[in-house]
Amino acid sequence: MKTEQRKWFKDKMKTLMQKASIHRTEMPAKLNLKPKTFYSYLEARAEPSALTIKKFCLIVGISVDEFLSDIPDIEV
Repeated sequence: MKTEQRKWFKDKMKTLMQKASIHRTEMPAKLNLKPKTFYSYLEARAEPSALTIKKFCLIVGISVDEFLSDIPDIEV
């Protein structure tokens, strides 16, 4: 995945966690992830899996469609 999309995931996740009042140190346990793995998403070094995105959306109270509605286009 290109850096632009990774940055988008980072910004989207941070915004939604803030709205849900969930601190970055709480989310890895809620997602059943190692903190290092989760922080790699928040630092735009990695992209979350589909399952992680689905769990994240359930935790913050939105649908996957809402989460992905404004993702940047990718080149094919």
